[in-house]
Amino acid sequence: MLTSRKNYEYQLGRKLADGESEQRRQDARAGFEACRVWHFDAVQRQWVIQTAMTEAEFQEARDHLGACMRAAGYDTPEHSAQENWTDYIRVIEGADPAPREAFRNCLPLTQQAFGMRSNEVP
Repeated sequence: MLTSRKNYEYQLGRKLADGESEQRRQDARAGFEACRVWHFDAVQRQWVIQTAMTEAEFQEARDHLGACMRAAGYDTPEHSAQENWTDYIRVIEGADPAPREAFRNCLPLTQQAFGMRSNEVP
């Protein structure tokens, strides 16, 4: 899948035939791993550098996430700086599970709005 930030999210896979030998399966896994190491690690690292969000974009994403959390009824800062990420952590890691659920609902919306990868947090 190509995200709005021109990053591909992918999974490598190969259908195994019925009765395929364990050695053939191991060879296929080794081939996938060699390809990942040779291509994806090096190329993706450079691609991430080229398409990385600017600090201003990250700030907009944090503002977006904060607005979503406030709309859900939680007291989060209007313009939380990256070094103040603990402001969000304080809200979502308390004893009440509701803020965590709101965060889990808000984060994908922010990620989608800013073309972030699913494992990326502003």
